[in-house]
Amino acid sequence: MLTYNVAGLPEPLSGSKPAKNTKVISQRINAYDIVNVQEDFAYHADLVKHDEHRYRTPPSVPSWVPVPGVPFSDGLNTLSDFKLKKLDRVAWDRCTNADCLTPKGFTYLRLELPGGASLDLYNAHMNAGSGTEKMLRVRRHNVRQLSDYIRKHSAGRAVIVTGDTNSRYTRSGDIVRELRDDNGLTDAWVRLVKGGTTPEVDDDAPTCKESTECELLDKVFYRSGPGLVLDALHYSNEYAEFLDSEGEPLSDHNPPTVTFSFTVDDDGNGAAEAPKDATVRRR
Repeated sequence: MLTYNVAGLPEPLSGSKPAKNTKVISQRINAYDIVNVQEDFAYHADLVKHDEHRYRTPPSVPSWVPVPGVPFSDGLNTLSDFKLKKLDRVAWDRCTNADCLTPKGFTYLRLELPGGASLDLYNAHMNAGSGTEKMLRVRRHNVRQLSDYIRKHSAGRAVIVTGDTNSRYTRSGDIVRELRDDNGLTDAWVRLVKGGTTPEVDDDAPTCKESTECELLDKVFYRSGPGLVLDALHYSNEYAEFLDSEGEPLSDHNPPTVTFSFTVDDDGNGAAEAPKDATVRRR
């Protein structure tokens, strides 16, 4: 599966060229079974123009708004080859500066796997910025709000949490570890790329976007649940897959992808009909 901040703010507010690039992104995302997108604001029609996924979440806009976009949309959507159910959109209780122009937050939905097994899928976009203590404090509140929701609504269930966390393990003001550890989650990048060793807090640590070795703001967490065992098999920074014809990134974020395998236990829902092993992967 892929998580991707598509930089869909209206030009010139976007950090990219979404009027042109979103149509290209629409074609590229077809390579992945499940795609969680953030900042799908003003160019949603372009994003789905070439999309071939069978299931999509409807944009979060009032019925009287003719075109999805700022300031009504949270920019969070899921495109999937697997059936989506029980969608819930939750806005953050707190925000700062330009983040308050949209109802940013997270989505929760039930993802149905072959044979009837299911997991809870989250897609989040946290408060941006690290230049002030207020920005960091609000983002910490975002983390705890999401964590509280997971504990209440996904207790005892298999979970995948993805999105633009705007957080780094190396940044002293961030608490993304808390989201992971308090909910029994595994960070796919930490496990598969860093050998299970989480980077230490170091505000002077170098950052980059292009390499799989880089810690991205965009993260993928997961855990198994009764009747369903999830395993992350492969992690990749898909930087090279999302460049335009001139070699420039299609967004100001580079999307990570994780290939998952899932095994339905004999006691799991739908186990009698479900394949014992299957994958959620790049097509």
